[in-house]
Amino acid sequence: MSPNELSPPEPTEIESRVLLNWIFKLMIRDLDEYLRARAAPISSLQYGILRVLRHGTQSLGELGKRMLLSPATLVPAVDALVKQDYVSRERDPNDRRRVQLSLTESGNALVRQLACQPLEDSYHKAWQTLSLEQREQLLSLLRHIITEMSESPDEIRARLAEIVKMHLRQSAE
Repeated sequence: MSPNELSPPEPTEIESRVLLNWIFKLMIRDLDEYLRARAAPISSLQYGILRVLRHGTQSLGELGKRMLLSPATLVPAVDALVKQDYVSRERDPNDRRRVQLSLTESGNALVRQLACQPLEDSYHKAWQTLSLEQREQLLSLLRHIITEMSESPDEIRARLAEIVKMHLRQSAE
């Protein structure tokens, strides 16, 4: 096999992909249950959008980059949030081609209301069963994988630090 050819995935790689996907789906399930239990009129994707916009105005492209989602995926969710008066769209006065998204007062109130409760989900409970050493090992491995997958490891590290700080600030509020 030449150096440019990729070897087929090992069973452990396939299993790791399945497990990571499964963890992600379980976390989304828990968030959906959390929102349903509080009679929130939004989906987990919409909740994520509101949480990002809580920290400032974003274009659809910026929002997509921050959430690692395509604008095409975000448009229906943003449209619904605008229709519900949780998000507003305004033309950028400095660039008329750019549309800025921002939280309305009711959107900000909804995020505050939903963020007041600590998210005691299955991931949190599972995390609590890990020793400090296991937590550090897991974090180290996940950081390594995400930086190796990225074309810009420094940007990933900076974005990760920014996202963690944002979540810590929201938890403290």
